[in-house]
Amino acid sequence: MPKIQLGDQEVDIDVGPDGAELTVGESKVKVDAQGSLIGADVFGTQMEKVEGGMLITRPNGTKFLMGDDGGYTLMTPPKAVGISDISKVASYTIDTDGNGLGSIHRITFGDGGYANISFTGAGEFAGLSGHHLKQTFTEENELFIGQFVEKTETIQ
Repeated sequence: MPKIQLGDQEVDIDVGPDGAELTVGESKVKVDAQGSLIGADVFGTQMEKVEGGMLITRPNGTKFLMGDDGGYTLMTPPKAVGISDISKVASYTIDTDGNGLGSIHRITFGDGGYANISFTGAGEFAGLSGHHLKQTFTEENELFIGQFVEKTETIQ
C-alpha cells in the first residue's frame, strides 16, 4: 500500500478502480473515482454517502442527514432542545394547530436568524428548520440552538 508523508503523519493510500481510501491513524476517508467524498470514519464520527446527501452518525449514535441541497434533517430526535444564549432572542412565538395535534415554536434571533421547532401533540420533537442558525449537540443528544456568529477576519 502506498504511503505519503503529510506533516508529521504518515498516510496510507489504497487506490482501486472505484476510488481511494486514505488512512491516517484510526481515521479513514473514502473518495470515488471522481474524487467525491463517499464516506469517512473520523474521530468516531462516521459519514456515508446516501441518496440525497451524506448520513452522519456521531459516536453517541445520533444521526442526521446533510442534504445535497444544503438541508439538514435530524434522523435521531434530540432528548431535549434548548437555547444557548437567551439574550440573543428577539422574539419567541408558539403556534398550535388548534386540534392538539402539535405546535411550532418560532424563535427569532437579533441578527434575523430564526428557528422553527415542531412538536407533536404529545410534546415529542417532530422537526427543526431555520436560517442563519447555530446548532450544537451535546454528547447526551441534547440540541442547543443559537444565533449564528459570523467570523470575520481582521487584516493587520
